[in-house]
Amino acid sequence: MCAVSAIYDYGREMDPNSWDDSQREAFRKLIHEAVEFDKKTKQPDCEDPEKKKWWNAIEEVK
Repeated sequence: MCAVSAIYDYGREMDPNSWDDSQREAFRKLIHEAVEFDKKTKQPDCEDPEKKKWWNAIEEVK
């Protein structure tokens, strides 16, 4: 499993209504770093589209 997929899985366990702006920003940075790590370890394009949809929905909840 690539790093970004594992991070999405972890985040999906949290209540989507409990995220505040600082948590969103921290998670956004974590996802970015995981994507970079996956590229460096030759695991490009392993971001699951369904997990990405989940994150997009979290970004919209305020």
